[in-house]
Amino acid sequence: MKKNFDGLKRLNKKKTIYSLFEFPKAASNKDYDFSNNYEFRYLAKKKDDINRKERKLERLTGYIQLQDSDKDALMRSRPKDYDKNSYRTIVNYSNSSDWLKKAQKKIHKYIVKELGEVEYLHSTIKSKSYATNAFQHRGENYTLAIDLKNFFTYVSREKLQYTLKDFLQIDSDVAFLYSSMLTSPVDEPPHHGGKYNLGQGLPSSPILAYLCHASLFEYIYNNSLKEEITMTVYVDDVVFSSVKPIPQHFIDRLFGLFKRNGLEINKDKIRLYMNGSTKKITGTYVSPQKLSIPNRKHEELHNLYQTLKEKKEKIETMDDYLFLYNIYLKFSGNYQYLIQVECRGEDGKISVNPRYKKFEKLNNELNILFPRGLKKKKKKTPYSKENMYFEEYKQLEEKYKLSVSRLK
Repeated sequence: MKKNFDGLKRLNKKKTIYSLFEFPKAASNKDYDFSNNYEFRYLAKKKDDINRKERKLERLTGYIQLQDSDKDALMRSRPKDYDKNSYRTIVNYSNSSDWLKKAQKKIHKYIVKELGEVEYLHSTIKSKSYATNAFQHRGENYTLAIDLKNFFTYVSREKLQYTLKDFLQIDSDVAFLYSSMLTSPVDEPPHHGGKYNLGQGLPSSPILAYLCHASLFEYIYNNSLKEEITMTVYVDDVVFSSVKPIPQHFIDRLFGLFKRNGLEINKDKIRLYMNGSTKKITGTYVSPQKLSIPNRKHEELHNLYQTLKEKKEKIETMDDYLFLYNIYLKFSGNYQYLIQVECRGEDGKISVNPRYKKFEKLNNELNILFPRGLKKKKKKTPYSKENMYFEEYKQLEEKYKLSVSRLK
């Protein structure tokens, strides 16, 4: 599956790369250590048994609480009881590394553009999503869903360097520069005996992890077509479905291919669904008749809707406005999730179901009251005066004044 990456081949000179990606002077040094640009955070994984024991009133209250996830959930040092089953390691940028994040985003765009259309790939592609991924497996199908374990961390800096050199047809030293720029230090003994790999949380990691295994996925996809099996890939989720039972010889060969190519299947997450059963695929439920979001998300959406509807006429202070602004963003995100999954027609086009028109109406009303796309100092925390840059906060203040006068 070798591609002609003309866009990046033109960047086969280090000075051009430093200029294009706006490297700081220090980072243009030959011996620059990219590992200084990263730090680690630890996120405790949710436990389903705890969620099931929550009372409904506690859940409803939780939906409208604005939690500072950077403070409340992401830990700055490794917990004493750390293990992979209980915690997820997230790679964060250090305070002075915005330039590196921008550079990785540019690389992501180049790779996606030069890679072109990959029919079965639904992650990192602008026109595709978790919803289009699940949509491919609708109907009365037999379905096999597997999860690839440590999909990013299995890609070492050396493997990425080799892949970029081969796929982009660039010099070895340039490929090493790219691989250095796109990998982060590991926080534990690495899988490949090196010091760096693709980091969980870096914007370029999903497309690069796919790229490093593109030939394998292409081979599996072609074999799937021969067996009349639909295949999709969404980051580390690989799903197969067919109107006929999926042959055991296909499954055996599939597992063997992943193992021989250094990829490990998470055995706890293998799911084989029979004809007519409801399947859970990338956060959506797929039945023979329709796609739907989890009931808990419906409950959250209704609760946010009621809160906004009751309080949008009672904005009196900037604090009131900021609180509803953050609630609105949660509501709008859930609403988009709903229509992307449940309002997609057979042709793939979105048409809002009549019973969700009330959500559409409120969302449109609040689009006038609240701006979108304002920057925050910390992305995973609510908007507040302390968490916003001066210009963005002044813009929000002006919108608040207009909103109050409009409501009066």
